[in-house]
Amino acid sequence: MAKPLDVKHWLRILEQKFLLLTITDEQRVRFAAQQLLDSASAWWDTFNAMQPVDHRVTWQKFTTAFREYYIPAGVLNKKLIEFLDLRQGCMFVMDYINKFNHLSQYAGTHVDTDEKKRDRFYRSLSCILQELYTGNYQTFGAMMNTAIAIEGLQRDSQAELKRKRVAIGSSSHPRRRSTGLVLPVAAHADASTDLTSITMLKKCLRVSDEAVEIEGLPVQPDLMYIEHPIKILDEKERVTRNNVVKFYKVQWQNHSENEATWQQESYILKHYPDLLSGSPR
Repeated sequence: MAKPLDVKHWLRILEQKFLLLTITDEQRVRFAAQQLLDSASAWWDTFNAMQPVDHRVTWQKFTTAFREYYIPAGVLNKKLIEFLDLRQGCMFVMDYINKFNHLSQYAGTHVDTDEKKRDRFYRSLSCILQELYTGNYQTFGAMMNTAIAIEGLQRDSQAELKRKRVAIGSSSHPRRRSTGLVLPVAAHADASTDLTSITMLKKCLRVSDEAVEIEGLPVQPDLMYIEHPIKILDEKERVTRNNVVKFYKVQWQNHSENEATWQQESYILKHYPDLLSGSPR
């Protein structure tokens, strides 16, 4: 029982068993002491020998002393810092969830309510998943399930785009070159403005026989333009452990079908309810 969580788990299991048994406080201590092995047993012999003659160790005193010895404050503080510094980064969602749940056992008041847990979980997600979150989730479980569903849909979309690129590359003329024009589409941007920034244009290599049509794009003075959805191309459902999350593949104004993005049903219903009337149900 060298790991702090092992000790906490062992004590919790014992207390659960005691709830089913009618035993005295002294019997609880004797039962627990009988379970100790090796260094833990040596600790108990030393601790018991230091008590006054005929003194009976209570269960409260036993658990307090045992925790102080096997769960030192320095270890708990180190684990707490590890939890507060946790970020999803490049981890898959399930790996992040498992690590989050493991370390949250050391987090105490930082996650002692469902609301605090949801807030910490969201703030430690990758920036991409944070941007794709559009709903108001009532429980931590619902938030986890949605993160799993979004990541799965994101992988499907990336795989589909990769297949299309391979198909286009194999059939196009070998001397034909891309313009290199990058227009980041933030269809899931702030709902209050629904604006897409074009300030992140990277590089455009001029090719005489390939012109990019930009007339008609209503660019505003602040280099922003309004983006509207024009139709739904497809729909999918992602089934998680205890929830079903529905997504729609949306084509946006000024973008081709290949540039369509997946949006949650809750987002569409909130901002573009009329769009669903023509969806492929």
